[in-house]
Amino acid sequence: ASALEAALAEWAKAATEAGDRQAAGDAENQLGLALGRRAEREAARVHFDAAVAHRRAAHGERALPTLEALYNRATFRDSSQSLAGAQRDLEHVVAALEDSTASRERELMESCLHNLGVLAEEQDDTLAAAKHLSRALELREARLGHEHASLRPTLVRLAQLNHREERLVHALALYERALAIAKTELPAEHPIV
Repeated sequence: ASALEAALAEWAKAATEAGDRQAAGDAENQLGLALGRRAEREAARVHFDAAVAHRRAAHGERALPTLEALYNRATFRDSSQSLAGAQRDLEHVVAALEDSTASRERELMESCLHNLGVLAEEQDDTLAAAKHLSRALELREARLGHEHASLRPTLVRLAQLNHREERLVHALALYERALAIAKTELPAEHPIV
């Protein structure tokens, strides 16, 4: 474990022992993220589960810290978490944030919709995948404009989905938009371009 992970684990332990659910939830969530980014998803899952429990107790079921922990658990899903479980977490977050106008909450909802599209793709549900990805793209465009770099992953996913479904004209238009965005943010020789 890294020094950061050791410090986070110590913080989580001390906060739990002190009965500070908010601090324990924050520490567990950060520890889960650190492990998840290193692809240690099984270990991350334990910490995300703890973060969700602490944050629910400290903030409530629909509070942003709880929703972020649910999103993280679904995003860094390990082999023990079913697709249905990840989908439930993401759908809960979307439902809780549906009427929010705050930028941070809208961004989280857009990411959840994108990930719901990815999960639907994994289950060969192209209709649901297209619906979720299109909605994520629409909301992100409304918030950030039509050329923002964060649109590229959703554009590419939608392009690939259309490509597989042999809707080549739609796929080409989406690929072209994604390429134009990639060219503005990355050097010409970059593998993504």
